[in-house]
Amino acid sequence: MGTPFDVTWMPDCIRGISELGRRVDLPLRHRLREVVLEADARLKEAARTWGDPVSDLRGMRVILFARPYVRDGLSVRYAVHVDRPVVFVHRIDAIPGGPFDVS
Repeated sequence: MGTPFDVTWMPDCIRGISELGRRVDLPLRHRLREVVLEADARLKEAARTWGDPVSDLRGMRVILFARPYVRDGLSVRYAVHVDRPVVFVHRIDAIPGGPFDVS
């Protein structure tokens, strides 16, 4: 196993998770917590291979990734630094039509 990644959950992401948790019932809140814990663990292990690359921000030296949880109707969006084992999780979105889509 390689060097573990340092994972930072951005404040806006944490607020979004909290807001999403307030809008759903208790079983979905528990599942949201499980998804966050699983995502954190996976990102610490293999951030560059866990999600799908969606954009290369060369000036910032990061690659943006997305990892869908299709069954749960969530998508985790994060950035990985090109040269260092650093990850910034910036969003967890509800996938339209999924169980977390309460709009």
